[in-house]
Amino acid sequence: MSICNDYIMDNQAKEQFTFKNIIDNITDKLIGLPDQTELSIAVIKNKSLSYLGLLNNENAIKQIDNKNSAFEIGSVTKTFTANILAQIVIEGKVKLDDPIEQYIPFQLKNRPSITLKHLVSHTSGLPRLPDNFFSYPGYLEENPYLSYNEDRLITYLTQNLKLENLPGVQYNYSNLGAGLLSYVLSKIENKRFSEVVSQRIFKPLNMLHSAFNKDKIKTNLVKGIDKDGNFSHYWDGGILNGCLGIISTAADMSKFALDALNSENKVSQLQIREIAAIRPGVIMTIGWAGSSDVIKPAVYWHNGGTAGFAASMAFNRQKQTAVVLLSNIEPNKYNELIEPFVIKLL
Repeated sequence: MSICNDYIMDNQAKEQFTFKNIIDNITDKLIGLPDQTELSIAVIKNKSLSYLGLLNNENAIKQIDNKNSAFEIGSVTKTFTANILAQIVIEGKVKLDDPIEQYIPFQLKNRPSITLKHLVSHTSGLPRLPDNFFSYPGYLEENPYLSYNEDRLITYLTQNLKLENLPGVQYNYSNLGAGLLSYVLSKIENKRFSEVVSQRIFKPLNMLHSAFNKDKIKTNLVKGIDKDGNFSHYWDGGILNGCLGIISTAADMSKFALDALNSENKVSQLQIREIAAIRPGVIMTIGWAGSSDVIKPAVYWHNGGTAGFAASMAFNRQKQTAVVLLSNIEPNKYNELIEPFVIKLL
């Protein structure tokens, strides 16, 4: 087995970036994964962009140009949802401490004081998923969020809502909370959440190959690979699509990363404001996990996965560096083999 150590670079890059270290560290991990497993990596350093694509093709690792190939990004979608919230806070439309009942046309069961800040920081007390999520008519294990619609969400919130702890008491990661936030934002903006993200992020950043619907992707759409090595079904986010619905490319995600690195951008600046503690040394900001006293200077990151995809984005404002890694690796294996490498690379 041999690998070329050349690099694939964007035309905007002003300095060469060698990926030899990445290849040396990650090749053996890819060899043990299913055929057609691929990684698409973007590295940003002082506004210079470099890209690397790696493909496991019959146990030979090849470099490919896949910066414009589309992958599901899973829960990295939550950082986009948080960005929308930060935008409308900056615009004065809402305050982080506003109760969400102020913006939805129904009352929550037992009237818990859940705020926008609680939803975006995973401190709402909401469970990871609603208790009627796996039992609704039409539930599909291969595409679980597809048919979880507004009626089912409202039924749960008004009749069956059970908090795991009081709002604001502790961090408890919740796809329901992030999905509910996107639902609330859609009510505030009076349009579908996918349209909000398209108008407020995709179009301004010229993210041409990013969407919530795979049928709207006009570039190469990578096939996900599940834990059994089979091609997986793409996931639709349904009414909770703010928690995991986006499909994107390394080239597009690097534009979002550049936006996050911009210290003059009031929205991205607000997004790195600490609003909750996750555990010693790790904080929650508006959409990002961040280092506090453990890593200096501060690093911010988020990862995510669906049945057959996993992704990460991490950045360091002070050093003006960022890493985006997209893959068609199932999340458990990705977290074991690939995720630790992302912060190391940054």
